[in-house]
Order: sequence, then structure tokens, then C-alpha cells
Amino acid sequence: MSSSKRPRRSRKVRNSRATIRPLPYSPQFQQLEIRLAPAVFAPLSTTADGAAGSLRDVINTANTNSDSSNTINLAGTYSLAVASDLFISDQNVSVPGKTLNIVGNGEGTTIIAGSTTRDFEVSRGSGGTITVVFKSLTIENGHAADGGSVGGTAALGGGLLDNGGQVTMSTVAVQSNFATGAAGAPGVAGLTGANGGAGGAGHNASGGGIYLAAGNLSLVNATIANNHAKAGAGGTGGAGGTGSSGSNGANGTDGSNGFNGSSGSASASGTAGSPGSPGSAGSNGGNGSAGGQGGTGGAGGNAVGGGIAMAAGQLTISGGSL
Repeated sequence: MSSSKRPRRSRKVRNSRATIRPLPYSPQFQQLEIRLAPAVFAPLSTTADGAAGSLRDVINTANTNSDSSNTINLAGTYSLAVASDLFISDQNVSVPGKTLNIVGNGEGTTIIAGSTTRDFEVSRGSGGTITVVFKSLTIENGHAADGGSVGGTAALGGGLLDNGGQVTMSTVAVQSNFATGAAGAPGVAGLTGANGGAGGAGHNASGGGIYLAAGNLSLVNATIANNHAKAGAGGTGGAGGTGSSGSNGANGTDGSNGFNGSSGSASASGTAGSPGSPGSAGSNGGNGSAGGQGGTGGAGGNAVGGGIAMAAGQLTISGGSL
């Protein structure tokens, strides 16, 4: 018996296409570095010094705001009338370091003009490092009579006092500024017959234009001209005391009595008595004591650096005229 085989059934293979379903959309955020736009100010030169929106006002704002970089754009002549300098410092403890750019339109067209006090003072504050860039302007007619944040009695930096700042002056003129030490105190007048007291020493003056107490100062094509440091004169000595009065002279002695005249007779008059002798002259009064000598005058103070003087820090000069 022959075996019979069943025919195999052919399988049909279906060409199936996979279906791709999109995943649900889930937005994700990528954290970027923090970038703060600098604060920019443009005070008008016609605004009164110290008023809202004045140069002094916007500097005070830049000292305390939360911006690490501030720029002040200037145009014209800014006359300083308030009896204190323009003080620049990082006074915001939450901002560890600030930069202030003070930018003019040119040395001949943008001028900060002082009157009775120093023009600018830069000092490291409670917040941290302070960087200041002056550019294309003139600083003139400042008058320093004290040491500012440095302290002491010396007059320091008529145009600028840098006490720990990082300061750059680029194409800036510092001219016709003064640091003037005070005169010494006068000596005390002597009491009766005593000498007068000595006069006090005159106070010192340093850096008629700029004084660098600490920090860094970079001058790039800057002009430092016609600035003056003048020390104070010594105080005058006190006047000597007056001499005491002399004693009174003794009284003269009394004159002697005259003699009696003789008795007259019945027919003739008696003779006249003789006059008494005059009293002796009194003695001379004693001499008064001598007056005291006048006190010596105080020594004059010392003056250093009509243009620039420095006590510490680093000074870099590139181009310009000193």
C-alpha cells in the first residue's frame, strides 16, 4: 500500500506595518546663567546738585541698588554746590562688587566742576570691591580740606581721593584742583607775667589733583595739570602776660613847727615867729615786674604732590600728560 502525503498548505505572510504612536508632550525647561542688564542713567546738567535726578542723586542710587554694573552718561557742565564730595562705594551687602562707568562726551564738553569741597571720593564699601571707570570728561575746581574716609587732619586729593577702589581714568582731564591744609591753632596768651603758649603746627596737604591712599589707579591718556597742594601755616604764638604794677612810694615826713614870736611891749609889737622847716620827700615806688614773653609760632605743615600723591596701592600710567 502506497503511502499518500497530504499536500502542504501554503502560508500567506502578511506584511504588517508597525504603528508608531507619539509620546505625550512634556515640556522641559533648561536653566540658563543669570544675566543682569546694567542700569543706565543720564542725569541732566541743569538739575540742581542734590535734587532728584541729579548726578549726585544717581550716584547714591548706584551705590545701593541691586545692579552689579551701573553706567552714568553725562553731557554738559555739572556744578557741585552741596558741601560734600561725590562719594562712590558699594553699599549693598548683597552685591559682592560693583562697577560704575561715568562716561562723558569729551574733556572739553563734559565737566564736573567743584566749588568748596573735593569732587570725587571712591572707597571700598560694605558690599565689596568697587570698580569705577571715568571716561571722556574733565574733573576740575575741587577743594580738599580734610582726609575724607582716610581720616586725619591732612587735606587729601582735591579732584579725586581713591581709598581702596579700582579706578581707571581714560581720556580724562584733572585740572585746577586744590588740597589745602588748615592753619595751626594760635597759642594761648600768658597770664600776668607769664610767657605766651606756642602756636600749633600747620596741617599737611597731599595730592592737589589725585590722592591714592589704597587700591589701584590706572591713568590712560589722562591729563593732570595746574593742580596744587598747599600746607597750612603754623599758628601764631600767644601774647606774653602783662607785668605786675610797682609798689607805692612811702609818704614824706611832716615839716617841723615854727617858733613862737617874742611878746611885744606896751608900746611896741612883738617879733614874728620863725617858720617851721619843710617835711622830707617821700621815697620812690617799687618797680613793677616784667611782662611775659610771647609764645613761639607753630611750624608750617608739609605739602606733597601738587598733581598726584600716593601712600599705598598701585599706580599705572599709560600715555597722557602729567
